[in-house]
Amino acid sequence: MGTLVGVALSMAAATLPYAVLLLRPFYLAVPREVGEAAQVDGAGPIRSFFSVTIPLVRNGVLV
Repeated sequence: MGTLVGVALSMAAATLPYAVLLLRPFYLAVPREVGEAAQVDGAGPIRSFFSVTIPLVRNGVLV
């Protein structure tokens, strides 16, 4: 209590449910086939997430 780490953890705990509720519809709107196509093209799961999924949900992340 009273430390910077405590404040950061409490702020993260308070805003995490709101962020999940806000971002969930954006991630559900991305077709699963888009990620699968990236993996067929040779991208791993992490690269397909950052190179394909994140740009598609950019508007939701910016909100």
